[in-house]
Amino acid sequence: MSQWSREESDTPSKAIRGVGEADEGRVRVTVAEERLETVRVEPRLLRSSSRNLGEVLIEAVNAALDDFRERRADEVPVVDLNEAADDMRKANEQFQYDARRRMSEAAEIVTSLRRDGVRIGDLPTVDFGDLVDELGDVMRTVDEARNLGGEELAGVGEIRHGEVRAVCVPTARLDSLTLDSRAMRGSVELERDVVTVVNAALEDLAAKIQEWQASADIDADALRKRLGQVRERNLARLESYYQSMSTVINGIEPER
Repeated sequence: MSQWSREESDTPSKAIRGVGEADEGRVRVTVAEERLETVRVEPRLLRSSSRNLGEVLIEAVNAALDDFRERRADEVPVVDLNEAADDMRKANEQFQYDARRRMSEAAEIVTSLRRDGVRIGDLPTVDFGDLVDELGDVMRTVDEARNLGGEELAGVGEIRHGEVRAVCVPTARLDSLTLDSRAMRGSVELERDVVTVVNAALEDLAAKIQEWQASADIDADALRKRLGQVRERNLARLESYYQSMSTVINGIEPER
């Protein structure tokens, strides 16, 4: 079985690689640095239709890309701002529950002490509900602005006036691969052409996404300022709460 690979001088031997196969291993693809590295096609598959072979190649390419991302995520975690915001919201809900429970317990203790004649002021209150809500909203704003309209983008790569043509969509997946009958003349040539057009499509997609994100209406300075305001406001609220609680504790007078 033949195999064609791109130049690997810029790809370290220990680089993370993803592997994908299709048609019981008759097509095998490896990915490194988010780009196709090798494509292997069993020669007898060239006798099938170009459409069928294209579908098999798409399956193998996307499997390799998915495998690469899974392996990379194990070593370089990818931060999803929406997921992070959801985690913060869940943590805040648990914090609110615990805070309400402790405040309720404190209120019961105060009531008991007052029945015993201890003079104690009213406990301070604070709305814990939105301490991190606004921060989560800021993170969602960034993520939504970054992704808005992204599904409409597509990267295209082709050679010899469309003899071999690839289209990649956001999430960097191969959406379509068109093979002209002339591209089926040899497995080595086909493997080389697939690597070339798919990588060109991925590069084109990356460039379009970068261009779109640069043109998106995201004011980084304004966002940083807003985050700073949220932080300062929440710190001031917590400080005021703790000061009030200290005042209550220091003002406790036992029965005389």
